Amino acid sequence: MSLYTGRSEPVGNLLLNKVMGIEVHCFPRKPGESQEKVWDQTLYPAVEVRKTQLEADGHKVLIAAAGAIHPSGLAAHLLTYKEISEQSHALGFTPDYLYHTTGTGGVLPAFVAGKLLTGGSPRIRSIAISSYRPDNYIHHGIIVERVKAIHGSLGQVPPTEDAIVAEMDIDQRFIGPDYAVPSVEGTAAIRELAASDAVFLGPVCTAKGFAGLLTHIREGKVSVGSKVVFLHTGDTSNLFEDPRITGIISA
Repeated sequence: MSLYTGRSEPVGNLLLNKVMGIEVHCFPRKPGESQEKVWDQTLYPAVEVRKTQLEADGHKVLIAAAGAIHPSGLAAHLLTYKEISEQSHALGFTPDYLYHTTGTGGVLPAFVAGKLLTGGSPRIRSIAISSYRPDNYIHHGIIVERVKAIHGSLGQVPPTEDAIVAEMDIDQRFIGPDYAVPSVEGTAAIRELAASDAVFLGPVCTAKGFAGLLTHIREGKVSVGSKVVFLHTGDTSNLFEDPRITGIISA
């Protein structure tokens, strides 16, 4: 999850990877090229080649697709839902809404599964940072499959497709110019939350998600007095990648 700014020196997540000594292979998109095309035709074939090389050297390899989509990742997000429920109960309230950003579709199926498994009441609202059109790498049908897979992994009877779809509320108005490209609304959300609470959002994911939440409040989709939980899923390091975020260059 990183902005590509065309800069040669490592910044943001790439800088952190370098500090940790992580081996990084970059496959930047060309102008007008879709990210799924890069994944399917360049990235994933290269991953398979590297996997074969590492296994030949005696290493154990785990491949987590874009967004760390893996059964273990889905289980972790399911535990996030459980943790939110437990902490809310300890604080003496029940969330009316759970807001989060949805990109590669890891949080959403886990949250839907968590709600259906526990009989929870919060309304799950997802702010998309990439399109959920039927021909995209992520769409409603994939979320349905992942919810059913989570239930199956726990030995539970999967819910019907209609029951799963009924829990989806995905707003695609805040994607902006493109995935990982800062948006006007997202940049404004970064500055607003930083100024009011010293909490920093990131331009790839959380800023667009929080911009969606703020817009929903202004539109009246979140009624006065509602108890709202917003899941901050990181990407703060991306603040340091693009000068448009600081206002040095206008977004």
